[in-house]
Amino acid sequence: MRLLRPAFLHISLAALLLSTLAEYSSACVIFCLICTSRRGDHGAGLDPGGSHGVTLLGLPNRLFVACAGSAFCVLVEFFLNAADALTWDWAWWNRGAPWLIFLIGYLPFFLVAFWVHDMGSRRRQLTVLGVIYAFNALCLLVFGGVLGWI
Repeated sequence: MRLLRPAFLHISLAALLLSTLAEYSSACVIFCLICTSRRGDHGAGLDPGGSHGVTLLGLPNRLFVACAGSAFCVLVEFFLNAADALTWDWAWWNRGAPWLIFLIGYLPFFLVAFWVHDMGSRRRQLTVLGVIYAFNALCLLVFGGVLGWI
């Protein structure tokens, strides 16, 4: 087995970080702007998982829907990989480690999206999204511009 060169490892880690941050920020924007309409009127907008205090199979609904959505996304990745429409570039990110794709790839995405969705005000939602986008831009500047890894 050939060892990875440090530069390749840095590029891979930077790319993974940036793609994950971009996914979170995009998801939060979509989740906030599409799923919420008026506070307290869940009939007018999409309320994923029902009202905030409901439990499904003994789990809080947000956690249950996040786990179900993550599991579904892992299955979609498996089907796309089997059809050669998606390739996994890292040896540790594959069909042999679905728990890793579930825990690192998708569960945080859904949990952050629910966290932003449940915030009390649009101003707070946009502030959190701004921080996520600013951190993403900073990482692009550092990893791409300064270090030249991207």
